[in-house]
Amino acid sequence: KLGQVSKDNNTVLILACIGNAEKVSLKILEHPKQCKLGNVNKEGCTALIWACYNNLENVALKILEHPKECKLDHVDNCGDTALTIACGNGLEKAALKMLEYPKQCKLDQINASGGSALSFACNAGLEKISLKMLEHPKQCKLGHVDNDGGTALIWACNHKLEKAALKMLERPKECNLGHITNNGETALILACYNNLEKVALKILEY
Repeated sequence: KLGQVSKDNNTVLILACIGNAEKVSLKILEHPKQCKLGNVNKEGCTALIWACYNNLENVALKILEHPKECKLDHVDNCGDTALTIACGNGLEKAALKMLEYPKQCKLDQINASGGSALSFACNAGLEKISLKMLEHPKQCKLGHVDNDGGTALIWACNHKLEKAALKMLERPKECNLGHITNNGETALILACYNNLEKVALKILEY
């Protein structure tokens, strides 16, 4: 009975993902119509969110073969989407697959730690993911400051993501260029420190 739901609203698949049981999860997903992929447990999590939390990228990719059923736009009790978690955990393949459905991804979602999918991607050094999100700049909240005092641009400069930083700087008024982190750093300081010459010169235009 793969569709059975417990009193805590857990499905067999959710529990397998919580238990970090990749092989079991993949076996269950051989019967996707029975899995109740969109079910949300009492912690506010779907199977996809739990797979991303526990770095089960192959499981996440298998779930994402059914984008309409897996509630890609769901926000858990911590304010996370599957995309914010995937980006924070460096799950590049899963994040890219999610971004095939940008309208469902809630790119503007901010979690409890003040992070967005874009800021997490930049802080994880995922330039390909960052650039994919930046195809939708109005949804990305470029100037948002997370709880660590960083913006997406600051994290991009910190991790030497030159292409992503330059893409953000096409919209300078939205980038919060003068923001100073909790450590007293600006995007310009980090660009200079990391020898991102093109980025530094672009910032200095403003």
